[in-house]
Amino acid sequence: MSIAIVILCAISAILALTMLFARSPITSAICLLGVLIMTAGIYGLIGEHMIATIQLVVYAGAIMVLFIF
Repeated sequence: MSIAIVILCAISAILALTMLFARSPITSAICLLGVLIMTAGIYGLIGEHMIATIQLVVYAGAIMVLFIF
């Protein structure tokens, strides 16, 4: 297992916990965006580039814009 995957997983877990315990919805949305970006990074590292691209475009792009506005 690559050290980069472990680091991305740890950052993703920290961001997920921060998202759960944040008081502001904007802070939660930004942490969710970080989790989605970390997940796309993990997909990219394991060689699933199409899924990583879809993850970024659909979830991090479209859904987060709808959530914030």
